[in-house]
Amino acid sequence: MKIKTCFFILLYFFLLSINLFAQNRYALVIGNANYNTIERLTNPVNDATDVASKLRTLGYQVQLKTNIGNVELNRAINDYIQLLARNSNNEGFFWFAGHGVQIDGENYLLPIDVDHTDDISVKFSSYPVNKLIDSFEYTARNKINVVVLDACRNNPFRNMSGRFRSLSRGLTLLTGLPPDLFVIYSTAAGDVAADGNSGKRNSPFAEAFIKNMDSTEDLSLVVRNITRETLQMTNNRQRPYHEGSIIGFEYYSLNPRKATTQAPIQTSQAPIQNSSAVIPNEITRENRVQENIPQNFDDYLPLHLVSEPPKFNEQQVLRNLVYPVQARSSGTEGRVILELFVDSSGKIQKINTLLENPQGNGFGEAAVKLFTGRIITPAKLDGKAVAARMRYPINFRL
Repeated sequence: MKIKTCFFILLYFFLLSINLFAQNRYALVIGNANYNTIERLTNPVNDATDVASKLRTLGYQVQLKTNIGNVELNRAINDYIQLLARNSNNEGFFWFAGHGVQIDGENYLLPIDVDHTDDISVKFSSYPVNKLIDSFEYTARNKINVVVLDACRNNPFRNMSGRFRSLSRGLTLLTGLPPDLFVIYSTAAGDVAADGNSGKRNSPFAEAFIKNMDSTEDLSLVVRNITRETLQMTNNRQRPYHEGSIIGFEYYSLNPRKATTQAPIQTSQAPIQNSSAVIPNEITRENRVQENIPQNFDDYLPLHLVSEPPKFNEQQVLRNLVYPVQARSSGTEGRVILELFVDSSGKIQKINTLLENPQGNGFGEAAVKLFTGRIITPAKLDGKAVAARMRYPINFRL
């Protein structure tokens, strides 16, 4: 009887952990291959299906859409943005495989029913990538978004008689990206990506991407591996590219399992883990923690080197946040990212303001004041309290 009881208790907590593991990661994965009137593609549906399957094993709640037209493409993206907007702690992953074009310096994702009469018709019957980026920044306003565009195939209109004077080869780079948005292209700007060899289930880029999704390394390192493997499979003809920045995190991986042991833990009592300080390669865990309270702030451990991050009751602390009077009277909202240096006793010794947007409204000052003189639970390394630094974002919302 006791064995059965223990079994059901363990099963309950296992299922609970799965639910918590997946609760704030959302993905929209799109694969368009069977275009109605332009060149069809071989691999996008397979690529999207396999990426979606892998994301589910990594704890993402996934919406998979294949071979969709303009109306459904717009609806799917709009629903996805609204889903992300429900909670500022939500994490997003967006994948599009299919035809994509550059017109007048702007990127467009093509639905299967795109109107190819001329470049103007293509614009109005496709989805602008800039609209997607703006939706992340101004509507979703969630914690982080990863966007993957495997949409740089050959010009699908090259054999057609329509007027396409403004259409350029491949996709162009995006400008003015908001913080914590990481964009990965299957090939370099202005270049084209391979759709895959005959008999292969996936395109070279998708094959390399899927292979590396289980990695618990930082995303920037994972992209390097994807780039190297894609180059190998294409005889150096296709070089993936990425842009954007993840400043709200010191360490970010598509596979969050490492977060339970090395990366910062995100719970109601654990702040969001982040820091952009570069750790010299020759410095290891062992020689960084010899001193109980380092004299040099560079010696405060980054969170990916500790066993447990600093902790505090987030709701209790944020109740003391004072909204700047000037910002409230003008109806202005903002975002601040702080870097906190927490010594081994839990005292916050130093506070840096890494981001204040917009400036001049008192958001940075209010955020710093919230943590000044505060004592929290320190970070731990192998059960011992250590000095560590962490990033913490604060969103000011009316």
